Amino acid sequence: MSRMKNRILIIINDYAKITGGQDSSAFQDFLLLKGFYPSIKLVTGVGPIDNSLRNVSPDDHICLHGTDIANEKNKSWSFINGLFNLNALFLLLKVSDLYKKRTIIFHFHSFTKYFSPLVPWFLLIMGFKVVFTINDYFLNCPNGALFNFKSNKICKLSPLSFKCFLSNCDSRSYYYKLWRFLRSIIFFNSFFGINRFAFNYVFVSAFSKKVFIDNSKGSRLRKIKSIILPNPTNITSHQRVQAESNQTFLFVGRLVESKGVFLFAESIIRIGARGLIIGDGPAFTLLKKNYPQITFAGWRDILFIRESLLTARSLIFPSLWYEAQPLVPNEALALGIPVVTSNVNATAELVVNNVNGMHFDINVLNDLDRCINSLSDDEFVKRLSINAFKMFQESDLNPTKRATMYADFYNSL
Repeated sequence: MSRMKNRILIIINDYAKITGGQDSSAFQDFLLLKGFYPSIKLVTGVGPIDNSLRNVSPDDHICLHGTDIANEKNKSWSFINGLFNLNALFLLLKVSDLYKKRTIIFHFHSFTKYFSPLVPWFLLIMGFKVVFTINDYFLNCPNGALFNFKSNKICKLSPLSFKCFLSNCDSRSYYYKLWRFLRSIIFFNSFFGINRFAFNYVFVSAFSKKVFIDNSKGSRLRKIKSIILPNPTNITSHQRVQAESNQTFLFVGRLVESKGVFLFAESIIRIGARGLIIGDGPAFTLLKKNYPQITFAGWRDILFIRESLLTARSLIFPSLWYEAQPLVPNEALALGIPVVTSNVNATAELVVNNVNGMHFDINVLNDLDRCINSLSDDEFVKRLSINAFKMFQESDLNPTKRATMYADFYNSL
């Protein structure tokens, strides 16, 4: 196995708790690499600390216990700190000062909710080696999704163009969009921003790499050094779930329109199937009122989600935007649960249509109905389930191989 000789790796993530798939992936990668290469530290911004990190030494995990910009009560401070978090920058520089004679690699899993773009920008300007895991598209797009949350359609505007500036596309408000646009103009421009100096990327899917490159500008693309490493899935199952014996169609995710939850609910009602929605968000009350035939579990922990997968006939993943590589579909496939996915997110890369799941076209009216209706056939579901389980077992990266791929990438920088 290759070794990270004379290298210190500092993994950076906005949260010390799990708020979504990218936090879980950051922690799993940290714990994995810590087992192989001791010279690794994790720096997080916002607590509380997740249970998976409770036994990690304070020397190896530094949590700043700050407040993310969305929950900062002082809006003026939130405005400034979201652009220039000097406290976080000074801490990282102080940590780096301990290793003057060794090569330091700063690996950012997320930095827009607490650390601010100033941190990676300054480290790049200072000549440090910086790596970005691309779980979203903030390096391309002000709202991070290349998606218009008002029209609920993928955005085709050129990022940071005048039309982009005028577009009221943010999930919150146009004023918030203007702040994010300002942040992008300062830190993500192709002249003196992060995009001018950043070349090292970990993409979580070939899909997200293509979307990222298609929406990037400049000759720097010729210098990109990257690997594709799907987010880790720690489900290990030696026995396939007999999905054909189950009756429940499952949705897991934040309850917002961009996740396609309304498509799911309407399709379930039209067909008269049994539906379970796990998640919370702004649309929870409206969904529960309009679709009383569906069971709503609210936001639940990962153990409840996995128990629900065991009783699912299929996981429906109808997201409307370019999701880079969501975790729950991976976990469903690992158990042998067929996945039905929209054709515009990275799950479509994992799901082979009519082999281990199905694709539906978001631009074709009621196309999701077609898929769910097809899954009424027990033999069809069984075939998809067997394929899903087998294909996942054959393709999943074991921990040793994953750690080696990371080390080879870091050593090449």
